[in-house]
Amino acid sequence: MDGRYEAFLKTAELGSISRAAEYLGYSQSGLSRAIAGLEEEFGFSLFIRGKQGVRLTANGERVLAPIRRLFNEAQALQQTVDDINGLASGVIRVGTFTSVTTNWLPGLIDGFTSLYPGIEFRLRGGDYEQIGHWLERGEIDCGFLSAPAPEGLSFLPLLHDPMLAVLPPGHPLAAENTVSCEALACEDFISLGTGGDYDLRRALALLPSQPRVKYTLHDDLSIVAMVAAGQGVSIMPALVLRGLQTTAALRPLQPPCCRVLGIASRPRRYISPAVSRFLDYLSHALAELLVEDPQGSPPFATAHC
Repeated sequence: MDGRYEAFLKTAELGSISRAAEYLGYSQSGLSRAIAGLEEEFGFSLFIRGKQGVRLTANGERVLAPIRRLFNEAQALQQTVDDINGLASGVIRVGTFTSVTTNWLPGLIDGFTSLYPGIEFRLRGGDYEQIGHWLERGEIDCGFLSAPAPEGLSFLPLLHDPMLAVLPPGHPLAAENTVSCEALACEDFISLGTGGDYDLRRALALLPSQPRVKYTLHDDLSIVAMVAAGQGVSIMPALVLRGLQTTAALRPLQPPCCRVLGIASRPRRYISPAVSRFLDYLSHALAELLVEDPQGSPPFATAHC
């Protein structure tokens, strides 16, 4: 496989030759030579260099998608050859978000690489919207998402993750075993203002009226801290809240509301053997991981949301 394609793609993604070189384990001069070699072969410049980094030229934009397709197909071919020879090597590019990265991925990667030590993982963090775009453009092989996945992608459900009311300590609603959606509609609300707010918007749709949004923040820990300080209430997934040391009270919603977490990919016929094995591994491995974790949420097959 032509390593210059990977050098070009990573430089285009990061907008920096030095950052791409660090990510790929190249020297900066080596990566620059790889890109210069492509430019000489193609007969035109691929990047505009500047003090703030690099950006694609118009011609670079035109060849981006074809080069990505060639790179993905070359990877799939190499992994198929390795699989036939019993080597099971390759790279799996995974899109993920904070709660999955924190609670699941270390154990899943350790377990999978113990079975297939030749497999290398590359992780890319983002929100649902970003992960969906990366999958559609072929920039990652699979990605964790909340259902429904974008049209055209395969989706393997893994967990029903309950949405919980997050309340200040001592709040009257914290004395209840469950919190009704009607009661939350009367409270000052702290909302998540990123592409990951899909689950929250679905939960808010259960309310008889939309709450008064007092603050809109861009990360989960900030929301929990503000709620604990008495600045409002919120609704968050149980997986996000697992293991957090907070004085905020967490209560199930009534009626129950869950997000369905799973992993999305291109259809099976288009993915590499390594990615296919990882998808097959996930369901039973995650179930075992949750059984071992006393704070674990119930696996998908036994959830009651």
